[in-house]
Amino acid sequence: NTTEEQVEAWLKIVEQIAPRQVMIYSLDRDTPCPTLEKVGREELCRIAERVEALGIACSVA
Repeated sequence: NTTEEQVEAWLKIVEQIAPRQVMIYSLDRDTPCPTLEKVGREELCRIAERVEALGIACSVA
Protein backbone atom coordinates (compact mmCIF):
# COMPACT_ATOMS: atom_id res chain seq x y z
CA ASN A 1 0.00 0.00 0.00
CA THR A 2 2.74 2.43 -0.88
CA THR A 3 1.64 3.81 -4.22
CA GLU A 4 1.13 7.58 -4.28
CA GLU A 5 -2.63 7.11 -4.54
CA GLN A 6 -2.74 4.74 -1.56
CA VAL A 7 -0.48 6.88 0.63
CA GLU A 8 -2.45 10.02 -0.20
CA ALA A 9 -5.75 8.31 0.70
CA TRP A 10 -4.25 7.03 3.97
CA LEU A 11 -2.88 10.49 4.84
CA LYS A 12 -6.34 12.02 4.38
CA ILE A 13 -7.80 9.50 6.82
CA VAL A 14 -5.00 10.06 9.32
CA GLU A 15 -5.59 13.80 9.09
CA GLN A 16 -9.33 13.32 9.75
CA ILE A 17 -8.72 11.03 12.72
CA ALA A 18 -6.02 13.40 14.06
CA PRO A 19 -4.19 11.00 16.37
CA ARG A 20 -1.40 12.29 18.61
CA GLN A 21 1.06 9.86 17.08
CA VAL A 22 1.31 7.29 14.29
CA MET A 23 3.73 4.37 14.04
CA ILE A 24 4.50 2.92 10.64
CA TYR A 25 6.44 -0.25 9.95
CA SER A 26 6.98 -2.92 7.36
CA LEU A 27 6.73 -6.68 7.48
CA ASP A 28 9.19 -8.28 9.85
CA ARG A 29 8.88 -11.88 8.72
CA ASP A 30 7.65 -13.97 5.83
CA THR A 31 3.92 -14.14 5.21
CA PRO A 32 1.69 -16.80 3.67
CA CYS A 33 0.99 -14.42 0.77
CA PRO A 34 3.92 -14.48 -1.67
CA THR A 35 2.94 -11.17 -3.29
CA LEU A 36 3.44 -9.11 -0.13
CA GLU A 37 6.69 -7.16 -0.21
CA LYS A 38 8.62 -5.44 2.55
CA VAL A 39 8.82 -1.66 2.38
CA GLY A 40 12.29 -0.21 2.84
CA ARG A 41 13.13 2.10 5.72
CA GLU A 42 13.85 4.93 3.28
CA GLU A 43 10.32 4.78 1.89
CA LEU A 44 8.83 4.56 5.38
CA CYS A 45 10.80 7.66 6.41
CA ARG A 46 9.46 9.57 3.38
CA ILE A 47 5.92 8.63 4.40
CA ALA A 48 6.65 9.61 8.01
CA GLU A 49 7.78 13.07 6.84
CA ARG A 50 4.43 13.53 5.14
CA VAL A 51 2.59 12.53 8.34
CA GLU A 52 4.68 14.98 10.36
CA ALA A 53 3.89 17.72 7.83
CA LEU A 54 0.27 17.31 8.99
CA GLY A 55 1.38 18.14 12.54
CA ILE A 56 1.15 14.53 13.70
CA ALA A 57 4.13 12.82 15.33
CA CYS A 58 5.24 9.73 13.45
CA SER A 59 7.76 7.03 14.32
CA VAL A 60 9.22 4.43 11.99
CA ALA A 61 9.85 0.99 13.43
